[in-house]
Amino acid sequence: MLLDEIGYMSLGIQTTLLKAIEEKTFHQLGGEDEVRVRARIIASTNVDLEEAVREQSFREDLYYRLNEIQINLPALRERGDDVALLALSFIEEFGRVYSLGSRSLSETSKELLRQYH
Repeated sequence: MLLDEIGYMSLGIQTTLLKAIEEKTFHQLGGEDEVRVRARIIASTNVDLEEAVREQSFREDLYYRLNEIQINLPALRERGDDVALLALSFIEEFGRVYSLGSRSLSETSKELLRQYH
């Protein structure tokens, strides 16, 4: 299960999520029966959750429950060389899918991609 922008969840929703994670059950909206949950969770956010915990806008117990593996991925604009590599990868993939033959990027194009922020 992907939880996108978890840092903007209200404290009430955080409490509900934590309960579902801990008890492995939840109630569907409008339902009375408990539903069992077996899921792995990937959570993403642009919010500094450690700071949010300090400011008490994010539950500390939920933070530690979710923070087993942390991957900090810098914005693409901070990784200029990666943009050209990604563009080449997409060009190759779409070339295969749509039978367009071999395509490439000029050195000028690669440099423009590196410089763009």
